[in-house]
Amino acid sequence: MSEGNPPVFLTYGWCRVSFVILHSLAARGVEVHVGDASRLAMCRWSRRAASFTRLPGPWGGGEAYAAAV
Repeated sequence: MSEGNPPVFLTYGWCRVSFVILHSLAARGVEVHVGDASRLAMCRWSRRAASFTRLPGPWGGGEAYAAAV
């Protein structure tokens, strides 16, 4: 799917800006993987997301978040 472009891991898949970025990159042939703390993250349900990873929240647990990413 990536047509020579490296894959991307997009964090904070909950917000609309991430959703737009996901669709924009995927439309250009980039394989986009998404991560977020919420199981209801908007990007999770997009058919353009190659995968979804549930992450610990970056607030209050920055070390766990960094290790997961």
